[in-house]
Amino acid sequence: MKKFSLFFLLAALAVFTVKADDNILTVSGAVYENPNSNPVPDHTVMIEIPPSNIFEGYYNEVLTNDAGEYFDEIVLPEIVTQGELHLSTIDCNGDIISEMFYFSPNAMNFTYDFFICDEPFPDCQAMFE
Repeated sequence: MKKFSLFFLLAALAVFTVKADDNILTVSGAVYENPNSNPVPDHTVMIEIPPSNIFEGYYNEVLTNDAGEYFDEIVLPEIVTQGELHLSTIDCNGDIISEMFYFSPNAMNFTYDFFICDEPFPDCQAMFE
């Protein structure tokens, strides 16, 4: 009986774990000065899901690591199955660069790289604090 109870408990946990994974939206990418340059560490990337009539929305600011990479994992309520995802950051000129994606049950993982300087300048460096 103990083996059956343990099996039932593990099976139930596996079902709930798989169900929870269905509502996780992952966002990742990197920030570079331009397509041919080094990554930008400690740079802010803003991640937003606008509010709707069934969801209060989501907003988070993440910093890139030493390799210029960013990551966020968003646990969505079960009722939220689709919506807009907005990613943005600030470029070398202080302007906002923004991209929008649509998520759905078949599209829950997004990767986007930002290039924050349009042209490589010999003495250009992105210095953000």
